[in-house]
Amino acid sequence: MVEEYWNLMLDITKMVYKKLIALRLMVEEY
Repeated sequence: MVEEYWNLMLDITKMVYKKLIALRLMVEEY
């Protein structure tokens, strides 16, 4: 049960990290 929760947190962290990188790239383009 702990592993499933950990995997879920990792997936969410990866999604947020990718969004932050995408936003940073968009800002740098301007």
